[in-house]
Amino acid sequence: MEKYSPGGRRLLEVATEVFYAEGIRATGVDALVERAGVSKPTLYAQFGSKENLVAAVLEWRRAVRQAGLTEFLVENGGSAQERLLAVFDWLARGHRSEGFRGCPFTNAAVELPDPDHPARKVISEYKGWLRQRL
Repeated sequence: MEKYSPGGRRLLEVATEVFYAEGIRATGVDALVERAGVSKPTLYAQFGSKENLVAAVLEWRRAVRQAGLTEFLVENGGSAQERLLAVFDWLARGHRSEGFRGCPFTNAAVELPDPDHPARKVISEYKGWLRQRL
């Protein structure tokens, strides 16, 4: 998030919450900038488009989730089988959290069927990384 201005970071934080809670397609640019307390030019200067903002949200989520799972596995160590089972413990912890609405990457993939959407690359990279870890 260091590459964004304070307004860009705020927009990214708000978009992360709103896209997950309310849906990507259901959320307009006007609502996002109003909730974030920034202007439309901030969105376009920082991200170029709503599509790129969606990709940035998922990229940020990807980095956080990958770091979280990696740290969890290091802390829990053990054999390969124990580490594999630990992945499911880590996932279950997230699934029990308040407001859980499913995997944000799967949710985004359902909403964004266009294979050329910039977020599809991030979704594929995350899902590929998770498969590799498993």
